[in-house]
Amino acid sequence: MQEIGLLNVGALIWFIVLWIGYTRFAHFKAKRSGMSLSAVMGTMRKEWVRQMLIRELRIPDAALVSNLERNVTFLASSSMLVLAGLLTVFVSTGRLQAVLIDVPFYIESSTFILHFKLMVLIVIYVYAFFTFTWSMRQYGLVAVSIGAAPSPKEALADPEKAEVCIRAVSKVIDLAAHTYNYGLRSYYFSLSVLAWFINGWFFIGASTLVLVVLYHREFRSRPLIELKKLVDYKKEE
Repeated sequence: MQEIGLLNVGALIWFIVLWIGYTRFAHFKAKRSGMSLSAVMGTMRKEWVRQMLIRELRIPDAALVSNLERNVTFLASSSMLVLAGLLTVFVSTGRLQAVLIDVPFYIESSTFILHFKLMVLIVIYVYAFFTFTWSMRQYGLVAVSIGAAPSPKEALADPEKAEVCIRAVSKVIDLAAHTYNYGLRSYYFSLSVLAWFINGWFFIGASTLVLVVLYHREFRSRPLIELKKLVDYKKEE
């Protein structure tokens, strides 16, 4: 612990607190206020499934799920490539030190500390990989659920069954999307770890900046305002 240093330990703790704290805060605020991208998209997913049940041809719905799954697959594959790069750097920290020595405000670090910082990045991208692959599997479940959904005639004849299908399928889509968001956040926060290689203060600042960006996009962005108008309009109909 002494070799790592108090600044590095404090910066890492601050990073973890921000990441976990924001995840819990975003979940709580979305449920309480409803004014967040995840809450608005949850409402729209229910409407999507509701509209799907009255369509005879569900090719567009299957294509939409496939497109969402493709995005997740790309990031899962990217996580593996990043991990390969990090492991390469891990065994050649001498070259990394030679590059960092010319960076302004760089605080010289031992090989052990550089390995420790690289291990933090490796853990983040391992987490991202498992998160994205779980999201992929959930989108696969969504595709099967669409195939098993009642036909328009069955939905009309049995409204209760239709409502159960709407709640279940939209919930699985929500879970897949939330899992995708967790993986995406790990990408955002991993970028702040890059500042840690310069010094701990930069790491603290970068982590805070990432949180501000995430908050603005989730709760204050222009797409949210426009989508909220659409959701409110549908409720008034």
